[in-house]
Amino acid sequence: MDFDREKSDAACGETRQGESKVNGASPAQTGTANGDFLQSRGCLLCFDTQSLLLRRYSVNAPVFLAQPDIALGKTFVQCADEAAARAILDGLKENRVTGRPALLFNLPFGTRQIACDIAVHVTGDDLVLECTPPGPPQRTGSLIRHLRSAIDRLRENNELTSLCQAAVIQMRMIVDYDHVMLCRFAQHGLAEVMADDCAAGVSHLAGQYLSQADMPDEVRQLYLRSLIRVIENVSAEAVEIRSACNLPPLDLSLVMMRASSELRRAHMKACGIEATMLLALVVDGALWGMLIGRNYSPKKVTMDERAVAKMFSEYVALQITANVRASRLHVTQQTYAAIHGFVHDAASATDIPAYIRAHVAELAGQMECDGVAVWIDGHPAVDGFEIKPDSMTELVRWSASYKGGMAQIWSTVSLIEEAPALARYLPGIAGMMVIPLTVQPGDYLYFFRKEKVRIVNRAPEPDEAPSVPYGTGGLCQDKVHNCAATWTVEDEEAAEELRAALIEATGAYYRALLEQRSAAEARQRLLNDELTHRVKNILSVVQSVVGRSIVEERSQKDSIQRLRDRIKALAVAHDQIVSANSGGYLYALLEAELTPYAIRPEAITVDGPDLWMPGKALSVMTLLFHELATNAAKYGSLSCAPGNLAISWKHNPAHQTWDILWQESGGPVVSESTHLGFGSILLSRALKHELGGAAERTFSPEGVSIRLSVPARFVSEVSEPDRTPWSLTRQKSRRPSEDERSGMDLKNAHVLIVEDQMLIAMEIEDTLTDHGVAGICTAASTSEAKKLILSSPVDVAVLDINLGEENVIDVAVILREKGVPFIFTTGYTTPDMLPGDFLTVPIVQKPYASSVLIRSLQAVLA
Repeated sequence: MDFDREKSDAACGETRQGESKVNGASPAQTGTANGDFLQSRGCLLCFDTQSLLLRRYSVNAPVFLAQPDIALGKTFVQCADEAAARAILDGLKENRVTGRPALLFNLPFGTRQIACDIAVHVTGDDLVLECTPPGPPQRTGSLIRHLRSAIDRLRENNELTSLCQAAVIQMRMIVDYDHVMLCRFAQHGLAEVMADDCAAGVSHLAGQYLSQADMPDEVRQLYLRSLIRVIENVSAEAVEIRSACNLPPLDLSLVMMRASSELRRAHMKACGIEATMLLALVVDGALWGMLIGRNYSPKKVTMDERAVAKMFSEYVALQITANVRASRLHVTQQTYAAIHGFVHDAASATDIPAYIRAHVAELAGQMECDGVAVWIDGHPAVDGFEIKPDSMTELVRWSASYKGGMAQIWSTVSLIEEAPALARYLPGIAGMMVIPLTVQPGDYLYFFRKEKVRIVNRAPEPDEAPSVPYGTGGLCQDKVHNCAATWTVEDEEAAEELRAALIEATGAYYRALLEQRSAAEARQRLLNDELTHRVKNILSVVQSVVGRSIVEERSQKDSIQRLRDRIKALAVAHDQIVSANSGGYLYALLEAELTPYAIRPEAITVDGPDLWMPGKALSVMTLLFHELATNAAKYGSLSCAPGNLAISWKHNPAHQTWDILWQESGGPVVSESTHLGFGSILLSRALKHELGGAAERTFSPEGVSIRLSVPARFVSEVSEPDRTPWSLTRQKSRRPSEDERSGMDLKNAHVLIVEDQMLIAMEIEDTLTDHGVAGICTAASTSEAKKLILSSPVDVAVLDINLGEENVIDVAVILREKGVPFIFTTGYTTPDMLPGDFLTVPIVQKPYASSVLIRSLQAVLA
């Protein structure tokens, strides 16, 4: 290709004022300096990728290639000759595929056919050629043998530490540097020396760290593109690269012979280093570490030595990749097995957060640590060391507020640097990993590590004496405190597995809680609706009972007493329904209603199997038997000594009913009344209206006879061998008469009433006043009751078990210590809240009859 000199001159323009000529040539021929430099052992030529005209070259190229006429604008063929140009262009195919320089060994180049090793690549619009002296031909075979042997040795090492040690030994045998190190980049940016091999008299650095100045972050990124960097002579002057006018700076990232900066060379000379080779170890696309060779005298490295060293480092990187992946897989499997067992055991626990707190020590085994802590569901648990409660609270607060709420796993090897405000709460802790257990800030798992002192090697300052001899100079060593061991990739993956498992376990637990809470709220709403319905029905029933009771009785006293008795009957029915799971037994009902009227053991007889009735039927039958028993005791057979009552029942299969016969005898002569009272109306309408049954009443000289028919669907025959039916042998003593009651000494006693419901307290006061009790004092709370006990005489007490949010047991304890008897009252069917010491204290159920309350007080006073 011909070069148009006029166009080149026009492109470069006229000579700038003050710009000197080189060898008598104009700047259009020699180019301008862009600040790019090359090591002096080789030369560089750059051609335009379109025109293949020379546009850049190192100033030593004319001498190196023995072509004094090399100048900008020369064609590719003029500089290389036709055979070399064809070979180089063929080599570019490899560069296009791999993206890395193609290598050509011992290639005759230029008009003088100078043998060169050439690296060629394309960057931008530049076709870049690096020419270096070739190595001895016999050296190539020796290098291949060394490489093969080294690879075979590495295959035998499956553990990372032994792999690293074998790699540095084999690397030093290949390149013959004074000191070869294998470094891994740690989390904090320092390069940790995993293994090293060195000549006699050279200090070992394995287990220590190189300073960040040895490998700045911006330099590390270059090694992801160019895997090798060689500096043969730190002290040698760099060669300038000149470019045609108005060209952008040359991208030197793939130029193997690029020179180091003055600052970098000064740093290496301060460390006593005269030559160096750096090889990148790329693991899973990231710069994992470096193979570093250092020599303490200048060292020439041929291109075939570079190629073999690069191939060896890539194999080492592959072995490390395999080792890391195998280690990750092992850690993942081990972690999964441990976590699976932990979560499986936790699944049977009713309280997952409590289980995690109780077994926090098991979580410490998931990764290397010196302690572990968990904050879950508002409570902490710690294992391995002690954390004060306020320190734990501050740790959780910091975690929740870190960058608006920590949602991802976070770790540090220097807590004092990254969270100085938190470090004072965790003395002795240098490293920490935080694992959030919820999407929103709240629950956290913490792993802690104690301090691990690091020895960091660096270049001495200009006036600083080195502490360790190294090469021709020395190194200074700094001890870095407040740092922990690095959190490895395996640690991070174990943390992710642990987080996922615990989130799943706690998530399922919290979902179950939400579902239970939702179901409980739905049940509560349903119960509230049902309670409202039942209360309104009860109030309607009470309203009817009140009206009928007042109409029937002639005196106010009789009306009130009848009203109380009927309300008590409703309460008895309700208690039986609740205590028997929405139903009750016929024997129990008859026992509750008839026991008070059994004047003598043989007065009442029953015959028939025990029957179970649901709540609706039981309520109706309770009211019926209460009215029948009350009328029998007031007007019928139970009103006089010779009277008898016989109750029997049997199944009527023809009508699918249970027929109950109530037969009175031996009492006063009765006749049918023309007045329809509450009892008569209840008898004639309740069974039919509520249950679809029937009732028939017959009056005879011997006594009244009543036949009740209850549909079989409301009745179930009970066959429980362990159940003892009510019998006359278990009858309670009869109730004392009014005259007998008035003669007892209750009226001389001072009675304390502890009741938080004002109306109920007033009713008790009225009852006591009606029975002649003059000394009455009332308290609505435990504190008020205690004051009254200290300030007023108390002979006996009535204690409501539940006083709103308070419990009356404290008052009972004081009364017992003072020897004052007392009774309990409650609206609960089974007051399970009583301590064992008070189970023998009499309990009066609400609503209570006056006679029952008085009799109970007289009993405890006696």
